[in-house]
Amino acid sequence: MGRQDPTIVRIAQGLLSALRDFGVLQGAVKKRMAPVYLPVAAFAYVAYCLKQHQPSGAKLVELPDWKLFFLPRESVERFLFEAHQHKLLEYHAAGSVTRRTFPADTLE
Repeated sequence: MGRQDPTIVRIAQGLLSALRDFGVLQGAVKKRMAPVYLPVAAFAYVAYCLKQHQPSGAKLVELPDWKLFFLPRESVERFLFEAHQHKLLEYHAAGSVTRRTFPADTLE
């Protein structure tokens, strides 16, 4: 590996420290993504808001917006099933067919 620019190394170290300080990363030496706690009710609210822009249930789980919460597709599906169990929404999936409904049409 070639010589590293000390300015770039310092900036990278500062960024990693800032991400650790804000709780995005864990670890002093070996950094890793910190687990994010997202309450099921908050997830259901975000899903409802995203429904306004993406009415397709199948495409909802693929939206890049979920990356804001560090949620891969599998976690989004797990949250949808959990929100369904809490009766915050209805979510049914069978193969590539999904159906998602909410108990109210508006937030009011």
